[in-house]
Amino acid sequence: MKRWLSVWGFFIAFGLFLAFDLWKNYSPNASEFFTKWVKPVFDTWRLPVVVYLFLTIGLIQFFRDRIGKLENESNEELSLYIKANRHYSNFRRLELLQSVIRKFVEHQESVDAVQMYKYEIKKRINEIIVKVKHVDGFVYEGVELNALGQIYFHVERDLYRDFMNAKAYLERHNDASKLISFVRTHRLRINGVNPEDVGEKEATDFAILQLAVDLIEEWFQEVFNTTESLNLFNLSQEMFIKLNEVKRTGILRAVLLKNDYYRFSHYGSGEKQGRLYIGRHILLGGINHCFLITLGHGIFDEENALELLAEVQNEFIDEVQSNFGMMYNNNTDNREGDRHEEAQ
Repeated sequence: MKRWLSVWGFFIAFGLFLAFDLWKNYSPNASEFFTKWVKPVFDTWRLPVVVYLFLTIGLIQFFRDRIGKLENESNEELSLYIKANRHYSNFRRLELLQSVIRKFVEHQESVDAVQMYKYEIKKRINEIIVKVKHVDGFVYEGVELNALGQIYFHVERDLYRDFMNAKAYLERHNDASKLISFVRTHRLRINGVNPEDVGEKEATDFAILQLAVDLIEEWFQEVFNTTESLNLFNLSQEMFIKLNEVKRTGILRAVLLKNDYYRFSHYGSGEKQGRLYIGRHILLGGINHCFLITLGHGIFDEENALELLAEVQNEFIDEVQSNFGMMYNNNTDNREGDRHEEAQ
């Protein structure tokens, strides 16, 4: 850019000198002005050619610097405009998301709340870190619900890798044998622990193992048409409740499942006891998110409970798609589905 400015500056200076010479030679007024005022000065005080050259270069440099300054000011203004527009777009996106969630909760009789989270998966030397952060949500008036603000899950790398490989094998071959081997190999992490020793690590390990068992049971139901629960753990009721209470891991299972809905219940006491949650991955603006839909206690009292659940799930996705025009991951083989694999 500066090179072109120098070239143009030269041509402008040359044009000015040429125009002045033509004006002097062919205009009577110019001839009189030059003879009376200019010629006597230069006849008595002659400037070297090099002075004219330096004056020309100085003029070119002045105008080039001036143009460069104007360009910088223009670029700064453009940058500020782009940043302001980006902030405004983010604000509008968040405002629209709030509106979509609020309207959905208010119009669905069985839905008590919807929460939206974004998440990141990072690999470290010996562990995988899953960071989940609350983005927005809406809770219907009178409903008691404590949304997660921000939570971290630390998963041992071999446990994460083995689960993701076994899950991928099930999806590719419709064969749960790898998941069954995974549970048999890693269930010792839980079976040998006393209830009083249960901490966040055990709760996180159990969440992944329980997700594997859920997938195995679904596969058995699909292939053998049986709804029996598989007893792959040797756990007391006290231990089972403790593993589910120590840390809120339902959203972790929804994140890891990724390509399908994950349903789980609250095992505590009080108003939240028996409350049903539905979670699933969704891609918003190229960023991994996970939404949680909270359903009322009486939903399973309905004769068509499963159909009602499917309807609620699909209607929420339709609302997001129609309002945002965002891509929803319905394909296990696209690049978004591979992001978890990269963390191994």
